[in-house]
Amino acid sequence: MHVTLVFILAGFVTIWLLCVGLVWHLRVNRAGALKGDATAARKVILPMFEPVLIVLSVVNGIYVVFLVVTLATGFYDTSVPPLVLETFYSGNQFMFVFVLVLMFQKSLSLPAIRRSVVISLVLSSYNVLYVYLTVTFGDRKSFLRQLEAVRSPLMAPFVYAFVWPPSRATKRTIRELCAVTLTYFMLTVVLMILIVNPKTAHAAQSIVYVMLTWVALCPLVIWRVFKADTEYWRGMGQQACVLQHLFQRQNRLRERISSKGLH
Repeated sequence: MHVTLVFILAGFVTIWLLCVGLVWHLRVNRAGALKGDATAARKVILPMFEPVLIVLSVVNGIYVVFLVVTLATGFYDTSVPPLVLETFYSGNQFMFVFVLVLMFQKSLSLPAIRRSVVISLVLSSYNVLYVYLTVTFGDRKSFLRQLEAVRSPLMAPFVYAFVWPPSRATKRTIRELCAVTLTYFMLTVVLMILIVNPKTAHAAQSIVYVMLTWVALCPLVIWRVFKADTEYWRGMGQQACVLQHLFQRQNRLRERISSKGLH
């Protein structure tokens, strides 16, 4: 179990480093853009995405601190309670859910980000409550089989977004996010199938490593969504400027015609 916790820690550290690195990348390019660097300006994403990356960094930072303390004290060297393992799963799902919920918002503002955080916390943590109630009061024999059934409703928004992507970012990047999330969920299903069968339980460790590697790279997928969404809002801004210019020209034209008519 100690080795598994080390791999879980490595996954959260990788995610945290990528999130922090993306925040640094955003700030460096924004500073360059303000100085007139055209190359840096093309790399900058919208400033409102910085709080989103900071939220993801804080969430993963909490897991990193918890795992470092746990490994240093040897608290879970023998076994890890199901409730703790489920919080790890929920923490990983929070990132995917948070970004998807944000893509369904009609604006990119602080209220929209706060609303997305609350919705994402509820959607990604309801399974933790189920695990707590089952471990405390329920039957542990059918626990693993029921757990996947409890987790599965969370995939419904991703299936919906894959088929009917929201009008944000691009259809391709949103579908990539959904595909990554659904693949991660399917890996957890395979893991549970292997665990419940004593003959295949030894192969479960390999699936765990694949899952951790898969989810550790999710910030790069999230960054692609943010870049695409930045281009979406830039395009909306350019269209607004074109329409405003067109309306101004039409208004000036009407004024000239009416003045001639008066004379």
